[in-house]
Amino acid sequence: MYKKAMLLILILTCSLNGCAEATEFSTEATETQVEEAAWKMGIGYSGTGYTSLFTEWADSVREDTGGEVELSLYGDNILGEAEVMLEAVQNGTLSIMACSTSVCNDLISEVSVMDIPACYTDYVKTNVVYTGDFYELMNECYRKQGLELLYIGTGEYWIISSSEPLTSLEDLNGLRIRSIGNTFHEELYTLLGVESVADVGLNGLSYVINDNEVDIVETTYSILRSQDLLSLQPYGLQGPFFAMSSAIVMNLEAYDSLPEEYQKAIKGDLWELSRQRAQERAEEADTEGLDLTILSDEEVEQLRELAQPVLEHVFQTVDSELLEALTRENEEYD
Repeated sequence: MYKKAMLLILILTCSLNGCAEATEFSTEATETQVEEAAWKMGIGYSGTGYTSLFTEWADSVREDTGGEVELSLYGDNILGEAEVMLEAVQNGTLSIMACSTSVCNDLISEVSVMDIPACYTDYVKTNVVYTGDFYELMNECYRKQGLELLYIGTGEYWIISSSEPLTSLEDLNGLRIRSIGNTFHEELYTLLGVESVADVGLNGLSYVINDNEVDIVETTYSILRSQDLLSLQPYGLQGPFFAMSSAIVMNLEAYDSLPEEYQKAIKGDLWELSRQRAQERAEEADTEGLDLTILSDEEVEQLRELAQPVLEHVFQTVDSELLEALTRENEEYD
């Protein structure tokens, strides 16, 4: 169907700082007769543990569409910071992007439901791929902003890493944290007596650690390992602070232009691969090289009491229908 289509090919260039950051896109459009649809996809986070999935997805989509849909992958924020790429997908100068759901908060307030502290287990499950009523309701919110939600789900718990041993919530008091820059995360850390410092990209993290500008980092084991930070932050504290969550979005006009069978292939292949990867993460739980302390049950209950204002803040942002759909779908993972 696409083989004789006239497509607008958007040639993206970016102004790079080093090799990982970009501040803006410039675009040049040319009308060309092409043999297949090529969709540019920006990946708004780092680490091969997360990004290798997309190579498998691209191969699967190519096979299922007879080679007529190609995904061209650009990893490690090389097309710009995640917020820049999200805007580019919205206005159609980039086709697809993957990012933390936190990046979408300003544009789609309902996605803050993914920032409920993980100690409230009715609302938060790790390693979940949402495809039911919750997904459908959330996709309606994205479509209102010119985006098709291809995927939304959770990964592992965020942990707090440190150069010194961490054994309890009390150890966090007075420390400076590099968080992911999310309002709800920073609100909880403030309640824990932690000072949030300006967000620093992963490529600059080793420098601020070495310069003693931060004490602790909100991170995951996969990030510590892929960014060679385990030697600098060999200790960790794990508790149900927050669950990592991510979204993959596509320009709505581009998505709606695809035949229905291609739409099903794009989502179906992604969901299947994501479920496989989630199961692998849950089974492996690799922490080699990290001295990890798990919060006690008593401290988890203390965290629940402390985090109540954050939960109420999210409740003010998200309507009850979305919350109910989320809890129903989470019941399948109990």
